[in-house]
Amino acid sequence: MEVQFCLLILTANDALRARLEPLMEVFRSRFTVFFARSRQEAEAWLGEDVEPKRKLALTLVDESLPDADETEFLIYLHADPGLRWAYKLLILDQPNAENLLQAINHGGLDYCFTGNWDDALMVSVLQNKLTDFILEHRLLPSEDKMQFADVLESDRFLDFMYKDAATSWSHR
Repeated sequence: MEVQFCLLILTANDALRARLEPLMEVFRSRFTVFFARSRQEAEAWLGEDVEPKRKLALTLVDESLPDADETEFLIYLHADPGLRWAYKLLILDQPNAENLLQAINHGGLDYCFTGNWDDALMVSVLQNKLTDFILEHRLLPSEDKMQFADVLESDRFLDFMYKDAATSWSHR
């Protein structure tokens, strides 16, 4: 069975969604990208569509959810053994120290965008975290990982393949 990796974008902010949608185009050739407007919609999608044929690679959540639900959603992901290894990113326009600490300490937060982030930074961070995900997790054979090099950090994939080939050769 071929594994399809997924990105989940959770935002109730229509303007942010409109800003993020074109940025996700670069990833759509290799990843399924799903936008959810509520925690309930995201959880339903995760429960119905992701396992076992798809694996959640990254979640990007913003602060537009009511009642600090973005932090609770990250904690929910981190507590689930099948989802905890997905990278978790948070967008906070108005950083709240308590929510941020909860996301870090209990939600396994991997990166937080604050204030006026630019589009190039968003794409660069996503490429970096997704490259980490593909290279660090043993969900694919080494030779299959190269298919992601065209949309992620190609130099790291080439370095990985070189080191993997050197390691394989030295054990013969």
